[in-house]
Amino acid sequence: SSGINAEWPLRPGEIEGLKSDLSAKINALEEGQIEQNENLSGTTSEIEGLKSDLSAKIDALKEGQSELTAQIGDVSWPKGSYCILASGSCPAGFTRYSGHIRAFNTFNYTPTYIKPAVFGDSYMGCHGPCGQYTSWDAEFGITSCCK
Repeated sequence: SSGINAEWPLRPGEIEGLKSDLSAKINALEEGQIEQNENLSGTTSEIEGLKSDLSAKIDALKEGQSELTAQIGDVSWPKGSYCILASGSCPAGFTRYSGHIRAFNTFNYTPTYIKPAVFGDSYMGCHGPCGQYTSWDAEFGITSCCK
């Protein structure tokens, strides 16, 4: 026995029917693929449009940033010789100076006489813990930028 089903081989009409069914399924798959490709093509063009819009907005922001930076760079300090309290680096054209007085005696260590504070890089307050020493010592330091 050859192991072939007794209904095999197919008759000529059955073969044509299978070919027709197979051809219809292939066509349907190809049409679905074409439609899917068209959808992807539309999506790709939308993405490209969004990328272009975003790129234009980024360029506009960079241009605006450049203009603001140029305007800020044009700010100049008034003429003359003077000092300002330092807070970080000194502006261009200024020189940094620092000084302090430590452990000077005050009448008392209450906020009426010593009120700690910080002004940029400058400070004032108790020398050590307030009231630790019977002399109620205070200190201050000034850091400035002068021209």
